[in-house]
Amino acid sequence: ALGGGGFGMVYLGAQLRLEDRPCVIKVARPELAQDVQFAARFQREKKALMALRSRNTVQILDYGRTDDAIDYIVMEFIEGDELGQLLRRKGPMDPQRVIALARGICNSLIEAHGAGILHRDLKPGNVMLVDLGTSELVKVIDFGIARLAGGNSDTDFRTATGELPGTPAYAPYEQLIGQSEKVDERADVYSFGAILYEALTGVVPYGDRIRNRDFDSNPLYFLAIAQAKAGETPTLPSTLAMAPIPPLFEQLVVSMLHKTREERPATAQEV
Repeated sequence: ALGGGGFGMVYLGAQLRLEDRPCVIKVARPELAQDVQFAARFQREKKALMALRSRNTVQILDYGRTDDAIDYIVMEFIEGDELGQLLRRKGPMDPQRVIALARGICNSLIEAHGAGILHRDLKPGNVMLVDLGTSELVKVIDFGIARLAGGNSDTDFRTATGELPGTPAYAPYEQLIGQSEKVDERADVYSFGAILYEALTGVVPYGDRIRNRDFDSNPLYFLAIAQAKAGETPTLPSTLAMAPIPPLFEQLVVSMLHKTREERPATAQEV
């Protein structure tokens, strides 16, 4: 087992017909098999995700349901560094490396958004960096709570566990408070901007003011970060970064983090 989450467990597997090439298998929790709405959404969304071909998006190799009604997804195994772990180990990145990182994430989101797919949980933990020797390949992973654009019901907006999707430090205000009708490509743009902000500075937006980073289990952190996003502006990255940030790139990142979604870039293509 590699880990688990709201969807279920994640395992390291092997493709037996391809000389035991490693793969990743996500297996849904058994109780989800009883949820007809989830099963229908799962089939619809995974079929859409399989059509994504960007080299910057994790490839879904197969999906289906076992004889005992357990849904699963098979994905490529990526051997590289998780961005979140890399930032914790080494701190902020050189701005030019962050710009290259941004291009890779853009490529993934442009294709996904073009296919009507929202990620809804972009964060450093869902970005992998693969060392190719002379270059670095960015891979966006875990579209586990992805949603086809247009599925705006509250039921569709919530995850399999009934919780609002996303991670508080990286989700925009409208997503944090459950305004599902307002969650569109600009929500992913906000989360994308939060990733770039942390890569440049080593802290999440507002993180220089709110020190408790126990995202998943501390309701006080959730309330503090939601309140900050509702009424404050993040500290400029250039005041926290260790290296000079190109002014136009800083302006872009700040615009992606605007608390009003209409003031953000509308699409990944615009970014």
